[in-house]
Amino acid sequence: MMKPLTFERMRDDEGSVVVGWAGDSVVYARIEGGLSGELGARLAAHLEKLVVGVSGVHYFADASRVTRYDLLARSAFVRVALANRRRFESFTFLLWPAEMSAATHAFAAAIGQNVELCQDMSDFERRLLRHAPLARHRIEQSGPERLDATARFTR
Repeated sequence: MMKPLTFERMRDDEGSVVVGWAGDSVVYARIEGGLSGELGARLAAHLEKLVVGVSGVHYFADASRVTRYDLLARSAFVRVALANRRRFESFTFLLWPAEMSAATHAFAAAIGQNVELCQDMSDFERRLLRHAPLARHRIEQSGPERLDATARFTR
């Protein structure tokens, strides 16, 4: 079944999130700036709505442009991931190398098995396109920024 092409856009004073189906079994999220507790809760609630009645979901999140996050945002995501764990096949996160802290590894461990932490955009993109060959096209349609293996953003 083909999923809707529209991506949900959420924002507050600290940051923004774009999330939606990048492929039949792939949810893609791009998080930029600060992820407040409120914005994180909205992301988690929307993710839960997306995966209702679906299984085998591969979740990909580009968090390479996150400047800070609230622990409540992280907790909201972990709660939704665990409550719906049987719906998810895998989780893949793109992070900056400096973000590979003990807290990041604890976050991945809390989610459970099949969690990949990527530090390289091209590696992340290869993994994404393996599961959703048309992801680049769908993501480009979602807004002005596009998935680009050569792009690196400074903070």
